[in-house]
Amino acid sequence: MVTNFFTLRALTLELERSLGGSWVAEVFTQSKNELLITLHGAAEEASGTLSVSVAPGLNYVILRERVARARRNSVDLFQDMVSKRIGSIEIDPGDRTLILNMENGWRLLIQQYNTASSNIILADEKNIVGEAFKNNKHLAGTFFRIEERISPERAIEDAPSFIRKLSADGSMGACAALKKNLPALGLIYAREVLYRSGIDENMPISEMGNDLLKRIRDETAKIIQESLNPEPMVYFRGSRMLQLSLMPLGHLRGTEVKKFSSVNDAVKYFVIGALQGEETESEIKSISDGIKTELERTKRALGKSERQARIDPGEYEKAGKLLLAHLPDICKGMKEVELQDVIGGSGTVKIALDPSLPPVANAERYFNKAKATRASLEKSAKRIVQLAAKVDLLTQAEMDIGNCSNRAQLEKFLSEHRQDLKRLKMNILETAGAQPPFRVFTVAGGYEVWVGKNNVNNDMLTMKYAKPQDLWFHVRGAGGSHTVLRVKDSQAAVPKEAIVQAAAIAAYYSKMRKAGSVPVAYCERKYVRKPRGLAAGAVVLEREKVIFVNPKLP
Repeated sequence: MVTNFFTLRALTLELERSLGGSWVAEVFTQSKNELLITLHGAAEEASGTLSVSVAPGLNYVILRERVARARRNSVDLFQDMVSKRIGSIEIDPGDRTLILNMENGWRLLIQQYNTASSNIILADEKNIVGEAFKNNKHLAGTFFRIEERISPERAIEDAPSFIRKLSADGSMGACAALKKNLPALGLIYAREVLYRSGIDENMPISEMGNDLLKRIRDETAKIIQESLNPEPMVYFRGSRMLQLSLMPLGHLRGTEVKKFSSVNDAVKYFVIGALQGEETESEIKSISDGIKTELERTKRALGKSERQARIDPGEYEKAGKLLLAHLPDICKGMKEVELQDVIGGSGTVKIALDPSLPPVANAERYFNKAKATRASLEKSAKRIVQLAAKVDLLTQAEMDIGNCSNRAQLEKFLSEHRQDLKRLKMNILETAGAQPPFRVFTVAGGYEVWVGKNNVNNDMLTMKYAKPQDLWFHVRGAGGSHTVLRVKDSQAAVPKEAIVQAAAIAAYYSKMRKAGSVPVAYCERKYVRKPRGLAAGAVVLEREKVIFVNPKLP
């Protein structure tokens, strides 16, 4: 994954080549757990924004095109770095900590443990913490201890010593023992070592002879060497990302793979996919919660209807008749009366009374109840059938949404259940693929173009409905609607005519509608962000292109 030691080391080597000598323009944060470092250098590749996340479960370091700073809710940090050059970038030889060595002797230590303990710390030449991204009150001014660690190369350099360490864990399975003695491998490369060695990952170390242990050591050495000459790639199974790797993985042979020209590009792709996965997970949870709530409400309504259906109107009618048969025994003001059952046989019957009514009126009240109950029984019977069918439908939907774990499965669920849930007048699909509440146009090639109607609607279109590969348009330098060209196949090139038409639509729904030639910026949706604190409809985009068009509708 992106925080594997070898991935971080390969990324560090790339960043050292491209960013060494660049200077820091600003350091700030505008969203929780993410630090942004704006860099400038003589070469284009030495400029951009270094984005660092220490969010638990989603740590990453990626170099991006410059990120525009939000006007509100952004905070300056690590000011001792600003206007200083980066002397070098390195990684702790045996740990997942990237180090930016500044020209003034300060060092920025980026800990990428992928847990809540990950942090970003700025320390001076004496290792005194000047500032920390997390827990600054407790860490500022303290001594930052740097542990002595050895590199993976040194850990296996002495083959007999490494084999003896593995042998000491005789009761452990091969994969667990290998990860324990060489944590830098992580699960992905430990499995690859054993796959290449022809050894089952659960085979106990105690059952291995010296030849097998030596084979493990030798294949480990090859993996480490290959990591220094990376061929970054991401493995897929269907639409789900499996692994990011620096080399071909034999144990994942047969799965889909996407290759990249740089480690940074691969990490960036994987991170974007992970973030989109979180969005999909959030949508699935939202739908699941909505279905569960509706199912519980429907079950309660069904239970109530079934209880009502069990009420016998004949009991009300009998009470009315008994009251009429015993009028001399009843007085106004009584709350209850116990009467001899002259209709059903021996014994007595207790009947509740309305003390404000005379005896005859109380009898009439029970006759009315009997009549109303008979009328409601027919309705209850129909309602029970309807509610039971609804419970069955929602139970199936609840089970199906529970089996969804990715975007493709979610889309399949929506195609199968949308009409039924819409018929039940449920609103849980508004942000998950229901009929889009936007202006919709069709342009060249049969592509659909969706246009927002207002600021809130713009946010919904961009942040909830648009997919990563869709093209996003907005007029440059003026107010206007967000416009999205829906891309059917991410591998196929979108016709230029479709792009021009989408841009013209964006210009038409802007304050420059009456202008002759309007500049329209566009990029893939995955490069459009909405930092926390931005007003409705406001976004930040990267990698934008600009096209000049005449405002018009297709």
